[in-house]
Amino acid sequence: MWLSICILCLLHLATCMRDVEEIEWNRSAYLVKTLAEAQDGDRVLGCTGTLITPSLVLTSSKCVDNTENNAVVIYAKGSRYRKRAVASITINGDFALLEFHPIKDELCPRSPAPVRLSRLPLNITLTAAPWEKVNLVDLPEAKCRMTGFETVSVSNFSFIHNVMQTPAQVVRDGDRLIVDVASGSPVCWDDIGLPLECLLPNKGWTQVGLLHSVIRNVDNRTNSTLTDCDDIRVLVFATFSDDTLPTMLENHAVQMFVTTKRCFTQAPVETTERELIDEEAQTSDE
Repeated sequence: MWLSICILCLLHLATCMRDVEEIEWNRSAYLVKTLAEAQDGDRVLGCTGTLITPSLVLTSSKCVDNTENNAVVIYAKGSRYRKRAVASITINGDFALLEFHPIKDELCPRSPAPVRLSRLPLNITLTAAPWEKVNLVDLPEAKCRMTGFETVSVSNFSFIHNVMQTPAQVVRDGDRLIVDVASGSPVCWDDIGLPLECLLPNKGWTQVGLLHSVIRNVDNRTNSTLTDCDDIRVLVFATFSDDTLPTMLENHAVQMFVTTKRCFTQAPVETTERELIDEEAQTSDE
C-alpha cells in the first residue's frame, strides 16, 4: 500500500515516455527474447533479456518459474535470427541468468559497427573494485533509455522482431527506479527483463537495471486481461545497486572481464587474421 501511495505521489515528477524510435534488431543485437516453459507445463513465458557474454543472458527472475525450466534464447544474426537452448538457469532475487552454448559470431566488431553485448557497470582495472554499484541518487538527472521489442500481440511475441527505443525519465523509489507511461507506451508484458540504460560518465551507455514489473490502472475495470497493454501506467525497474548481480556472476568473472575489455575499452583485444578465419568457419558451421 505504501509503495503504491509513494508511486502516485512521484508520478507528477516523471516525464511520460515519448519519441519512440524503431530501429533494426541487429543494431541493438544485445537484446534477446527468452521463452521458458511455465511450471504448470501448459504455458510459455515470453520475456526480454540482454546478452552480457557469448554464453549468458540476463533477464528478470519473473521470466522463469524455477531453475529446472526448459528455456530458449532467440538472438539476432544479421538480418536473421537464431535460437539457443538454455543449459542452466540461475535465479537470485530479481535477476535470472540463462547459460547456453557460446555464440561463435563476432560480438565485439570494430567501430563503427555496434557491439552486440550489453555493457554492465564493470571496471577493467587493478586500482578499483571491478564491480561499480549503480548510484541511484544520480540517475534521475541522467540521460536514460529503454530498448525493447514491438508488441503487436502478446500471443505472437516470438514472431515479432521489430525493436523500439525510447528515452526514459526515471524516478527513484527506494532501491528501484520507476518510469511513468501514463501517456501510452510501447512497453508490454513480454518486455519484462528489458534493459534500462543510462549515459554514465567515462562509460557511455551502460545497463543499470532491468524491467521487473509493471503497475496497471486498477480503475479500468473493463480491461483486466493480460493480452492488452493499454492499461499499463508505471514501469518498475530492478537495479544493479547492490551485490546481487555480481554475486551471481562470480563464476563467470573471467569471461566477463575478457568480453568487457574486448568490447568496451579504447584498446580492445585485437583479433588476428587466423582467429577471424576460424570464427567465420565456426559461424558457417552453426
